[in-house]
Amino acid sequence: MNLSLLEPISTSSLTWYVLVETLEQGQIAAWVAQFPESKVTAESQEAAIAALKTLLDKRMAAIKVMPLQLSFQNSEDPWFQLCGILKDDASFAEWSDRFWTQKQQSIEDDEVISVEESLRVM
Repeated sequence: MNLSLLEPISTSSLTWYVLVETLEQGQIAAWVAQFPESKVTAESQEAAIAALKTLLDKRMAAIKVMPLQLSFQNSEDPWFQLCGILKDDASFAEWSDRFWTQKQQSIEDDEVISVEESLRVM
């Protein structure tokens, strides 16, 4: 896995999604998911958001926002290595034909057949 930092993003204008909750005591809590420790409470939603904005402005003055790009060397799914391993196996082909025949018959007879039952027949 390769990590590479890209150019910092300007923090002069960031969009935050504010979570606002009415507490049992009638107060309003507000915070942003990126900074859960930034939770503030106030008597109204407007006051809570204003307090949160002040807190975030102070916090962001010392923070640099940088995107991080990740690239992976091998993105192939390891399960793909198993694809086709039984394509030339005559016993598997025979079992598969027998299983699907039994499966179709069970559908017609309204029965249930499982792979385990089919393997016991072999």
